Amino acid sequence: MAKSFQNGETDKFQRYLVMLDLIPREPQHTTTRELNDRLHSRGFKVDLRTVQRDLERLASQFGLICDESTRPKQWAWLKTADVLDIPRLNRHAALTFKLVEQHLAATLPPATLAFLQPYFDAAGRALTQDSAIHFADWANRVRIIDRGPLLLAPAVEDKIHDTVYQALLENRTLQVEYTRLGGTQARTYTVHPQALAVRQGVIYLVCVFDGHDDLRQLALHRIQSAKLGDKTAQRQADFDMDQYIAQGEFGTSKGQMIPLHCRFRARNGEHLRETPLSADQTIEEDGEDYFILRATVPRTAELNRWLLGWGPTMQVLGPPALREEIEARIREMYAQLGER
Repeated sequence: MAKSFQNGETDKFQRYLVMLDLIPREPQHTTTRELNDRLHSRGFKVDLRTVQRDLERLASQFGLICDESTRPKQWAWLKTADVLDIPRLNRHAALTFKLVEQHLAATLPPATLAFLQPYFDAAGRALTQDSAIHFADWANRVRIIDRGPLLLAPAVEDKIHDTVYQALLENRTLQVEYTRLGGTQARTYTVHPQALAVRQGVIYLVCVFDGHDDLRQLALHRIQSAKLGDKTAQRQADFDMDQYIAQGEFGTSKGQMIPLHCRFRARNGEHLRETPLSADQTIEEDGEDYFILRATVPRTAELNRWLLGWGPTMQVLGPPALREEIEARIREMYAQLGER
């Protein structure tokens, strides 16, 4: 039978848990006075000396550090300290953290990754220690497959990454030295951050240049330096990121809806029966080896690239304007090959 706590021991145990929760992870910190004030706001009526003794006891058992070079002293969790998670991560939460680590790491700022690392480590331990599931085996059995060739994300300096994200989160202006695509010399701009977008591994800052009203995009890997401004960024009151993308930014415009009419070789396009292009898609058999597909889809540059990627296994039948455009593009490609 578990030993029961007396009232005093119960209060101390609860106070310890609250204190551990209130202490931030480095590089952030807190002082004994701040902790005492916050404990009082939580209903723990203790004096400053008691808090000091509690901190010393907890530091001997947990990953706490004290910076004694400052006055008052500053307390923090070690950056690499294990996560104190009660109850511990279950397998579903652990798998989620490992998926974030594997597939979103490239889009997160370094400071955020450093903050999450103890959780990633705890997730790895939870999965390998769970007798019912082993992450080492699971990791070899799960893959996320993207359409097209895998493009390596361009490198972004950690300091630039963090500064841009901080400016967006804190709604502050940003001074950047930026080299345009194909350019050779960086120019200095003051910008008002509005949003971030990630496309094919490239992170873009959607912003407004100081003194202008139109929205522009800066690729983070082309920013040579970034410095936080001392002014509040001016946000466009009616800005809507989804609407901005739908208008054609980043090459993903929804475009005009058209009645697509195509003829596919069955063995190549069989998956379209299970993953239709639209809710109104229909498929009609055309002999043993082909089928006719009809679907209402947006007219976009992405659609053109998708259709061209089928090569000789697909034929565009309509609408006429799309058929002519695809045929013209194919003739142009053959002409370029013939020039070699």
